[in-house]
Amino acid sequence: MNRTYLFNHKWMKAGWILIGISAVWTLLIVVFGEERFDFNIKMFALIGQKSFFPLADGASTAQRGYLEWTQTSMITTVLPVMFFIGALFAAFSKEKQEDEAIVQIRANSFVWSMLVSYVILILLHLFVYGGVFFYVYLYGSYLFLVLYLIKFRLAVNKYYKENCNEE
Repeated sequence: MNRTYLFNHKWMKAGWILIGISAVWTLLIVVFGEERFDFNIKMFALIGQKSFFPLADGASTAQRGYLEWTQTSMITTVLPVMFFIGALFAAFSKEKQEDEAIVQIRANSFVWSMLVSYVILILLHLFVYGGVFFYVYLYGSYLFLVLYLIKFRLAVNKYYKENCNEE
């Protein structure tokens, strides 16, 4: 039984559109400041906390809430989810012609991306400390998908060029 867990090819375009929207939104935030492109929305939280560092702020664990509605930033909620969904669709949608060579390129890209992203994360764990370390975790969650997308697309484009030149 040869089962594939890839999305239909039509989802690839939707994925790239979501990545594009989140990239443009992020660029606007970086250039013009987040206050112009952010607003608070009410979201359901499994676990919510009023303070980011409760013990450092002198807050008690009583400020933690469970299964409640909470106000949160649109940037920290919707933007990453939009990127992750888009990246998953773009990375794991079938090619128009998903042959054995593409499957092998996909597998090699997956392993390469996993190894490189974890080497980078290990190095960051060893050499980054303090408040900046929070960003290691934040951006580290994007690292694998970004590396996989770059490696896979470059390898597939190279494969297509070589096969078109042979014909």
